[in-house]
Amino acid sequence: MDLSAAHLHVALVHLPMIGVGAAAIPLIVGLILKNRACTDTGLWMLVVFGWSIAAVMSTGETAKELAEQGLGIAPYLDEAAWGIMDRHYDEAEVYAKLVYLTAALASIAIVLRWFKKVAWQKPVAWLAAVAAVVSVPGMVYVAMSGGQIRHPEFRPDRPVLTEPVAVPEGVGDVDEEGYDRD
Repeated sequence: MDLSAAHLHVALVHLPMIGVGAAAIPLIVGLILKNRACTDTGLWMLVVFGWSIAAVMSTGETAKELAEQGLGIAPYLDEAAWGIMDRHYDEAEVYAKLVYLTAALASIAIVLRWFKKVAWQKPVAWLAAVAAVVSVPGMVYVAMSGGQIRHPEFRPDRPVLTEPVAVPEGVGDVDEEGYDRD
């Protein structure tokens, strides 16, 4: 199996998007309940998932460069997809900064804990939690435009079908055991 930058990008993009959102939960719960283990779990999750945005950005940039050279996904893109890809790239550059900030704040909060600066750790951890909560909608927004590159049905200018379309004969046919007949 030959994995390209585009394959890796699509696989990795879920790490920060889901992970940062999930990390905010134990972090906020831990801060409210003053539970050190829960707070630390959330901070470490933010560090791991937040810094994973670097791999997402790197693979995304490589995938875009390959497409611009006529390689990778280029043969599969329609005219609208090229503009969407440019917009997706620009949006990712903006919102990734917030994820980097989130990961940096979580990292600082952990370092402060190591140096027994607990009075500083809590406000920095709260800033990391707020940054995490704010960054997730931004990542979802960017992911929506990313999905539109290869999925025209996700694009807002596509009409919503209210009537079924003709399906080629044999598509969806299954045998008695539920397996495709193909």
